Amino acid sequence: MSDVQIYTLDDLRELPPDPGRFAAKPIIPEKGIVMICAPPKAMKSMVALHIAYDLCEGEPVFGLFGVEKAHRVLYFDQEGGVYLVQERMLAMETGRKGFMAGNNFATVPMDLRMKLDTPAGLARIKAALDKHKPNVAIFDPLVYFHSQEENSNSEMHDKVVAPIAGLNRDYGMASVVIHHFNKSGEFRSGYNPERIRGAGTLWADADTFIGIQASEREGNIEKLQLHYSLRSRKKPPPTVLSVVPVGEELCYLKLFTRGER
Repeated sequence: MSDVQIYTLDDLRELPPDPGRFAAKPIIPEKGIVMICAPPKAMKSMVALHIAYDLCEGEPVFGLFGVEKAHRVLYFDQEGGVYLVQERMLAMETGRKGFMAGNNFATVPMDLRMKLDTPAGLARIKAALDKHKPNVAIFDPLVYFHSQEENSNSEMHDKVVAPIAGLNRDYGMASVVIHHFNKSGEFRSGYNPERIRGAGTLWADADTFIGIQASEREGNIEKLQLHYSLRSRKKPPPTVLSVVPVGEELCYLKLFTRGER
């Protein structure tokens, strides 16, 4: 077939290096899959919304990871509902005071008919993507987007991860997936991909893993620590974020700096 392409070693020597394309370099590759995992109640959704806000504003994610332009983000929320997303995003705007996110961020709240593993459910996801045309989609949490056996590599790959990869390819977007950790044990400890709940394919097929260490306090400051693993690049050092209260129940996140009180 005339369209079959091969590269000799001489061709590879002459080929320019892959420039790499990222929504946020190097943690969110264009058309990549990012897993955000943590124990229950460890602010997974807040971290995801912080990433979304940075991307929508065209600002470095966490103030560290380069973003070349403002991105459109679609947040598929299956837990909180529209009013909780409203509260969280408005609290974030209290501290961030951005200009671009208003039109670039959108959410689809609590549509449990959206599924990655059924034709009808996938069609509903695609309808939302067609409407907002995001550069990045966030699925929060993964468990509500499928009905597969979570510990089956074949089911999770074929019916969950492969459809996400297909959406990334067809829409030219990256996907951020929110998931849970297993309980720590003798062979699963710390904040690394081995603790992801369920089948190993969830990490094997992902490009980036972000593990959230439960919050701790330093003086009056509550902190989160994010740990990274990247499939094909050197992992960045952990990121420490401050949890900044807004009123009695809400908050936003910002990069922690030494001496902060």
